[in-house]
Amino acid sequence: MPTNQYQICNEKKLEKAQAAFRKSGAGGMQVFADFDRTLTKVFKDGRECPSLISVLSRDNILDKEYAKEAEALYAQYRPAEISDALGYAEKSILMEEWWRKHYALLVRKRLNISDVRSAIASDIVELREGFFEFFNLLEQNSIPLVILSANGLGTISIRLFFERVGLPTENIHIVSNNLLWDDQGFLVGAEGPFIHSLNKKGIMIEKYPFYAAVKSRKNILLLGDTLEDADMAESFDEENLIRIGFLNKEVETQVKKYGKKYDALILHDGSFSFVNELLRGILGQGK
Repeated sequence: MPTNQYQICNEKKLEKAQAAFRKSGAGGMQVFADFDRTLTKVFKDGRECPSLISVLSRDNILDKEYAKEAEALYAQYRPAEISDALGYAEKSILMEEWWRKHYALLVRKRLNISDVRSAIASDIVELREGFFEFFNLLEQNSIPLVILSANGLGTISIRLFFERVGLPTENIHIVSNNLLWDDQGFLVGAEGPFIHSLNKKGIMIEKYPFYAAVKSRKNILLLGDTLEDADMAESFDEENLIRIGFLNKEVETQVKKYGKKYDALILHDGSFSFVNELLRGILGQGK
């Protein structure tokens, strides 16, 4: 598959925002990003990669009954998640219900933090080509990376993943589902309301401890792979947003919809090349 295909969807907006970002400099900027299928690849060796939580089933980390029950929940709720017939409010209720049932299942199956580590150890989940350069640019210029993720294994799994690939997390702030563990490392529950694929625009980062360190940074580079991800920074002014979308599949049928939500698109599970070029230009390190 191509690794560097991209498409500019809103050239005037992108140019204007870039100029504003350059004027404010690195100190006025932060990055909002989804995790699964945005920072990570969708395809590897011709196979579609699972999300971190799906590795539990794929690698039989828990028992076979878990995989069957998790698949049954997917079959029940996934059609509602992608339905055009249901409204946002109805969908959100169903997504919350889905997570509540799945976490109850994980508690029954005695999920342990060691199981999370086993899922992360799988080499099927892999960062996109060019992400390490992107990360280094952020770290060298003290630009915070705020990850807003509906990841089913929660904040701890993303942090452990970055540790596994050797990246420091001091400059990374993770907003994801908060799982609760006992003193032996077994899951005992999860704190709601849950973050799911449809409600990221309602996340109030003001309530998180890291907010004090990022609140003065008004320019947001937003990275996402779904139409809903484009609204992750809904409370920020439009002129302070650059939205980059990763359109990984069904490009021909989805490109118009994505083009209305994002300023530029990375196509066909592509690399971070365009994003890095954009960031270097903003930082005055471009050609």
